[in-house]
Amino acid sequence: MAERPESETGIPPAGEETEPTPPGASAPSRNPLRRLYAWVLRWAETPYGTPALFVLAFAEASFFPIPPDVLLIALALGLPKRAFRYALVCTAGSILGAVAGYGLGFVAAPLAKTLVAELAGLRFYYEVAEAYGRNAFLAIAVAGFTPIPYKVFTLSAGIFHEAVSLWTLILASLCSRTARFFLVGSLIFFFGKPVKRFIDRYFEILALAFGVLLVLGFVLVGTGSTGKIPPEKKAEVLISELAHDDPDLRASAIEELRRIAEETDRPAPDSFGYDPANPPAENAGAIRRWERWAEALGRDHDEE
Repeated sequence: MAERPESETGIPPAGEETEPTPPGASAPSRNPLRRLYAWVLRWAETPYGTPALFVLAFAEASFFPIPPDVLLIALALGLPKRAFRYALVCTAGSILGAVAGYGLGFVAAPLAKTLVAELAGLRFYYEVAEAYGRNAFLAIAVAGFTPIPYKVFTLSAGIFHEAVSLWTLILASLCSRTARFFLVGSLIFFFGKPVKRFIDRYFEILALAFGVLLVLGFVLVGTGSTGKIPPEKKAEVLISELAHDDPDLRASAIEELRRIAEETDRPAPDSFGYDPANPPAENAGAIRRWERWAEALGRDHDEE
């Protein structure tokens, strides 16, 4: 008699005959996340568990809602001796997925910038970007290790690429994702099934917590130890505000421009004659001089 094919976990592949569902057993859940969770777990019952783990970890780092820990735990329970191998596969997929998420954010940056500019002003966009940049490594590392949705930070890093370098993302991801998945592998190696039972029992609560953390993740990005927005980028936004009808906004913009000029090697003598009390038409010459100043500042940055 031919041997029954088995999956990596030693469980017969899905699709073979199994015992009927006992009377009174609960019907399949209508919760979409619970059904997605069950679909992920079924990959552990196939010969493709390891490739599926890599793909899941890759996808979760940029858009997929179910964390790869679910499949990592299922595979490691089937073959505890391979727990650390599965952790390594999961880590590699997640880091590559983070790079892909950064790329998606990079591509989406012009649209994100336009939306934020329409809703809150372009200056706010750069303020958020710089705040994230100051705390990028810590924010990404915390999200990579904890249940805070990691994809929020990989995508945001790409959107705010002027403040967050790709290497910052990779290094923070390498530290945090390695620690997280090898911790999960260690728990399964030493403790096994109680970890799986905990997830099954409290899945709905964990899913709700995921949603809350998703929102908090975006808040953390906005309140986020690396890069800064180039001064010429901020100067371009501020110079556009010099022609605004609101005198208070013009006064705020010229003060910010003076501060930037003081911090660079490009002085702006007497603010090039700009007076925020005068209407934009009377400041047209001064605004043009500020524009040329910003162009020169940009050339200085490119030469560095």
